[in-house]
Amino acid sequence: MTRGENVYAAIKLRTFEAHAGARRVIRFRLTDMCSHCGGNGMTRMPDPKCETCAGGRRLRDRSLVETSGVLPLESCPECGGVSCTNCEGAGRVEAERRLTLLIPPGVQDGSRLRVAGKGSVPENIGVPGDLLVRVHVLSQPKNSRVARYLSFALLLPALAVLAYVLWH
Repeated sequence: MTRGENVYAAIKLRTFEAHAGARRVIRFRLTDMCSHCGGNGMTRMPDPKCETCAGGRRLRDRSLVETSGVLPLESCPECGGVSCTNCEGAGRVEAERRLTLLIPPGVQDGSRLRVAGKGSVPENIGVPGDLLVRVHVLSQPKNSRVARYLSFALLLPALAVLAYVLWH
């Protein structure tokens, strides 16, 4: 069975999110099945009684197989196989997807999270690849707002006590 390609994405987490776990919506690009033709590449259903293609929608030009080793496919002229205009007959299109990802607690910088079956679809019948998400944990800022707030909050009572001692 053919397997589609894996898709890669990356997310950045703050230290507390990596420690406690988080929920993030990520966006990624992949090759997906064409929704207009259902991945067939043709807009009309083939005629199973067609003598030319026997319902297979496409003709195979055997003369080119001998010279180039490639089996080109072309639409059947008899049963009216019309290529899909959305995917140009490929059955697949480039798409952008969004996914809510649950990040487990304790994830480390450089970890890779795997979401099975959320990658690109294969050209032929098969299963989609996986979504692989690389995690980057941001380092703690040296002068964070919390640290500045705490130092200011501790400084005010100390100054009040000092002022009280000096004036009394």
